[in-house]
Amino acid sequence: MSKYIYPEISQTKIKNILKQSQFRLSSTTHETKLYSQDGIYTLSNDKICKLQLENENVEVHSLQNIKLVITDYTIKNIPVYSQLPHDYIVQHYTIKKYISNQYKSFIIVMIYGEDELMDYYIETNEYNDNYVSLLSLLTDI
Repeated sequence: MSKYIYPEISQTKIKNILKQSQFRLSSTTHETKLYSQDGIYTLSNDKICKLQLENENVEVHSLQNIKLVITDYTIKNIPVYSQLPHDYIVQHYTIKKYISNQYKSFIIVMIYGEDELMDYYIETNEYNDNYVSLLSLLTDI
């Protein structure tokens, strides 16, 4: 699934849109990541895995005056059987996915750390002109 990042997206507008009936909460997950000089690790099912980015592709497009940064990649979890690097920072995240009632493949992802919004973006397998109206609701354009 591709990740769409909109530099002009308004955090206030995205929060207001999610309160309306156009989107509904589809899932909430919790994730723990460990950051070190050696890489990023995650805890999954009581196992430590190192995250490895594969097949990364980044493109910048413009559609009707909306700038899009499109990323498409695979994250592979590599099990770690030895010990973690000496110095690391632990971060706990809550990931909430909201699905559009009108366009089922249009998902807004909100990532919270320590109850603070850390990141947000759009996930979708397809992109078409119908999404422009949704995107314009999320920006100040």
